[in-house]
Amino acid sequence: ASRDHRLRVMLPTDVKTDYAYADGPFDILKRRIQWQQTGENMESHHPFKPMLNFVSLTDGNSGISFLGKGLNEYEVVDDARRTLAVTLLRTTRHYMAANRGLFTPEEYARHSGQHCLGDIEYEYAVYMHGGDLSKANVFNVSQDYKVEQRILQGVPKAGQMPASGSFINIAPSEHVHVSALYKAEDNKRYILRIWNSGTEPVNARIGSAIGFRSVKKISMDQENVLEELVCNKGTWSVSLRQSEIATLAIEIQQ
Repeated sequence: ASRDHRLRVMLPTDVKTDYAYADGPFDILKRRIQWQQTGENMESHHPFKPMLNFVSLTDGNSGISFLGKGLNEYEVVDDARRTLAVTLLRTTRHYMAANRGLFTPEEYARHSGQHCLGDIEYEYAVYMHGGDLSKANVFNVSQDYKVEQRILQGVPKAGQMPASGSFINIAPSEHVHVSALYKAEDNKRYILRIWNSGTEPVNARIGSAIGFRSVKKISMDQENVLEELVCNKGTWSVSLRQSEIATLAIEIQQ
């Protein structure tokens, strides 16, 4: 078996750009491929960057996105083809950088559990798309790929229901995303946490297949009411700044 090695998938993208986009906690990060800081006291360039679910390259008219499941490191090589390299497996016993990897044979022997020996399966997808991240809806596509839909058959009951419906409807879906939905500790409200991934402020619209009595924007610790939202024909609106995370308390009609 191989030890102390790295395995990567290399994708020549041929996208003419100096930037890459990757999702992080409550954000979509834009990173420059080339290293710009060259001062004497600057740290050396570290080309390996983190991602959660996707990394994307686009020139604004077309692009390519890598959608992964549990793959969290990438590099965009500064070559003519803008090769995207995604780490599948990285194993090393260099647990300490201070000695620059100068370990004795005894030290190497004591640290051999990081190699993940055995068969390993990977699952990822390559998404070719037109336009930028927003037009291609890359974030939502990556979420749909990561979380598979499950179909459950319930108990048959009499009555009529629409062909489609949702407990929570949020628009615009390409910019406003759900982070959490759970019942509050007081058991009287539901807590909905959403965030804006766009580069501009957005007016989020929230609706439901069931009736809401009230929707309030509250602090993340649920202690203070910041704003009581206004309902217009069954839709509640809340303004979100760029990259803002909003916590909403929802009371349901009984």
